[in-house]
Amino acid sequence: MKIKITQHMQLADFNNGWTTISKTFNSNVIPHKGDMLTDTFWKDPYEYEVTEVVISYQFDECYVSVKPLVIRSNKRDVLIKYIEKAKLAGWESSLEI
Repeated sequence: MKIKITQHMQLADFNNGWTTISKTFNSNVIPHKGDMLTDTFWKDPYEYEVTEVVISYQFDECYVSVKPLVIRSNKRDVLIKYIEKAKLAGWESSLEI
């Protein structure tokens, strides 16, 4: 099954900037709400909690949301740097840079 993990990434003040990042895997292991996931992109914290799981048996896909990553800054260039790091770790962003 294709597992698509999505995470909302935002600056300290949401109105100053945000994006949604996503990463797709093939796996037979389906996460559950409350599970903790880890990824090479996440450094502090190293893991994020699964907040929602939606399964589409019709398309053999599973959509997984994790808690938001809140950046302790309100500078857009800091958000851009996070997006660049996420892309290096195999994530895609809804905000093109």
